[in-house]
Amino acid sequence: MFDVTCIGELLIDFTQTKNADDETISFVRNPGGAPANVLTVLAKFHRRVEFIGKVGSDSFGQYLQQVLIDSGIHTHGLKFSNEVRTTLAFGLFHHGKDFVKMNSFKVKAVDTTGAGDAFLGGILHKFIEYKVHPSLLKVCEVVEMAMFANTVASLSVTKNGGIPCMPTLDEVDDLLYLEGRK
Repeated sequence: MFDVTCIGELLIDFTQTKNADDETISFVRNPGGAPANVLTVLAKFHRRVEFIGKVGSDSFGQYLQQVLIDSGIHTHGLKFSNEVRTTLAFGLFHHGKDFVKMNSFKVKAVDTTGAGDAFLGGILHKFIEYKVHPSLLKVCEVVEMAMFANTVASLSVTKNGGIPCMPTLDEVDDLLYLEGRK
């Protein structure tokens, strides 16, 4: 039995990289898609998770399947199609000295692509941990959930990509400890 199963998109985000000459644009392949990003967080937090979706029967689809497997995500529900191609998305970013402040966590933002997905993964992890219906949560538990999820999201923006940027549970615990919140 799985803790969480997600149905939806799985894609390749091609994110812009900074070039020394500032005249050419290069892109790096990053696996992602909101459901897969959320599942990656949960898998890194030792949850049993499964993805259901469809990709093209192409090299990108094969790559994405391997990324999910390597991330600890079960892929029994991943289907391949000769009728469609794997979705590719291209993003251009301003590369400056941007900082993001999330509830007192000041972090150097590299790529905010998966921040919301990281936050949701943190919330779901805590729901599973508490084993209680949301209506029965205490205020202190809701505050702890929000702080934990915010920490996950804060760490996710410090790296490039969707799936590759998701932090481990140890990284989240370390930041909470350093900030005196654990």
